[in-house]
Amino acid sequence: MSKTPVREALIQLVRERDMQAGKAITAPELSLAQYLELRSIRFHLEGTAADLARLRIIASTLDQIAETSARMASRRWAARP
Repeated sequence: MSKTPVREALIQLVRERDMQAGKAITAPELSLAQYLELRSIRFHLEGTAADLARLRIIASTLDQIAETSARMASRRWAARP
C-alpha cells in the first residue's frame, strides 16, 4: 500500500476522533457485520470502477501495464532466496 492512502486514513481518524496529530492513533474495531458490509460495498464499488476503466482503457496503456507487471514479477522471483 502506498503512503498516500495511509496518510489520508490517519488524517480522517484524527478529524473524526478529535485527536492531535503526531499522537498514537488506533483504528476503530469493527464488528463482523460492519466488516462484511464494508467489504460488500468495496467489492461492488471496485468492480464498477474496474468495469468503467476497462471501457476507457486504450491498447497502449494495456501494453504498459503488462510490461510493468512482467518486470515486477521477474524482480520478485529473482529476489527470492
